[in-house]
Amino acid sequence: MDSNVSFLFLVALITGIAVAALGKGRDAYDQGVSPSNALYEVSENWRTSVRFSAAAR
Repeated sequence: MDSNVSFLFLVALITGIAVAALGKGRDAYDQGVSPSNALYEVSENWRTSVRFSAAAR
């Protein structure tokens, strides 16, 4: 039961990251910003959220 919950959380997290990356990339492309900068920003946001979730435990 516990492993199922953690697996579903991991899948949701990965899906959220992918959706955020696609959204950021599309916004950046519309503004003429390079996709790598948008991806870097997403990775920074993800690192911050991981830090917060680790601190919350």
